[in-house]
Amino acid sequence: MQSYREFNAERLVADDKIIHLDDLEYLVQSQRQDGVYYSVSLSNGSCSCPDYLYRRQICKHLIAVKRSERA
Repeated sequence: MQSYREFNAERLVADDKIIHLDDLEYLVQSQRQDGVYYSVSLSNGSCSCPDYLYRRQICKHLIAVKRSERA
């Protein structure tokens, strides 16, 4: 069964909300706020979104970036 974070990550990928900056750095647009982007770093597996900063666990933005790399 797919989690809520995985479902939203797939929507981020499908809606083309990911900007590839370089090999390990990305910006991912917020699903709730227009003009807001979160910085995702694969070098240390982090995201600047409130969910990641609070929980320190993988968030939908990290999942989306990892899935977009496979596509």
